[in-house]
Amino acid sequence: MKIVKQIQPEMPSVDELIKMAKEAPEQLDKLQTRLSEDLVNKADPRYKARIEALHHRIQLERAQSTNAVDAMLSLTDMMQEKFWHLDKALQAFLNYDKDYFKAGTILKFPEHRPASLTCEQV
Repeated sequence: MKIVKQIQPEMPSVDELIKMAKEAPEQLDKLQTRLSEDLVNKADPRYKARIEALHHRIQLERAQSTNAVDAMLSLTDMMQEKFWHLDKALQAFLNYDKDYFKAGTILKFPEHRPASLTCEQV
């Protein structure tokens, strides 16, 4: 929890979050939305569009779920699919075909343009 406090100092304790979930779930939803938006806004510009898309997809999954357990299972499946794709990419990188990356034939370009070509033709 110490790391979370460093990242998000206003983050309530786990006990407070549990109490909020039981007594004021709409307040917990607002907190989740605010923290998610803060995270997206602080993202590196190189990754911001992908993070926003992922955040949007997570919101859609939660909205389509019938309850919290259904949402959790749906998001877990989504996460496992992403890890599966990451694993496939890493395995392809680690087991690449070395012959595929051998140097190919280098083609020589003519050293001079033919005299018959003018600038307008090029």
